[in-house]
Amino acid sequence: YDVFLIQTHGQRRWMINSDYDDACLEGTELRILAHFSAAQEWVLEPGDMLYLPPNIAHHGVALNECMTCSVGFRAPATRNLVSEYAECIASGIEHSLRYEDPELVCQPNPAEIDTHALARVKAIVAEQLTVTDDSFLRWFGEYCSEPRSGMQNDMPQTLYTSCDEMISVLHKDRIISQSPASMFLFI
Repeated sequence: YDVFLIQTHGQRRWMINSDYDDACLEGTELRILAHFSAAQEWVLEPGDMLYLPPNIAHHGVALNECMTCSVGFRAPATRNLVSEYAECIASGIEHSLRYEDPELVCQPNPAEIDTHALARVKAIVAEQLTVTDDSFLRWFGEYCSEPRSGMQNDMPQTLYTSCDEMISVLHKDRIISQSPASMFLFI
């Protein structure tokens, strides 16, 4: 997680360290270090923010009645990236394509999957999973701009038949605004 700690009320002392023993306390679902020593520390006042990159151990102690908001951003897991990209590739493969093995011969044990069949299936999968720059860039742009965390586009949808029509509407003191569910990105 990338975490932003925003002090909204009172004071809290934050201590951090990037070099730590990652042994955790047992008996808790939280990841609490068994031993922590601070390398740096700050006292946050209302309006202050502390950014913590991933894998920075941190510990906060309230100095008085206080409130700190923690806003975390989790980077996508490699497993999710690979499965999402594979799903994108699979969705573009024609349903009519099937495994074919015209050179199949009778074998002594019908339950055996022989090396020829394995090599054939591996070649089919490898051919389909070939990553091209165009397909990857398109997929990654779509993946990164997809709404997350239940965000929905509740903005009214108006379809324009041409750019001229849209410009004409804008000249009538209309406002174009970005939906909170939309992410404008470019590569």
